[in-house]
Amino acid sequence: MGDGNVLLNINLKNNSAGSPVDGGIPINTMEILTKLLVADGDVVVIGGIKKEYDSNNKNQTPGVGNVPVIGNLFKGKSQKDTLNELLVFIAPRIL
Repeated sequence: MGDGNVLLNINLKNNSAGSPVDGGIPINTMEILTKLLVADGDVVVIGGIKKEYDSNNKNQTPGVGNVPVIGNLFKGKSQKDTLNELLVFIAPRIL
């Protein structure tokens, strides 16, 4: 007779294509490998796989954007910071 616990071997992967280089496209690999002992019906959250993206863009109208004082009316800047985190919720049940 069991004790109501579940032993799990977890292997999570979050792979993505990298920046193209000569000869192919590399794969960015993020992986979590762990063992869990969880009571029947309990919920476990696994996190830690994060991706952060930063971008800075500057735009200007050619020629007019370089004119002192008035040129600022024809320029623009944008900054974007994004953080994505993968959370996995596991709730094992004994049948």
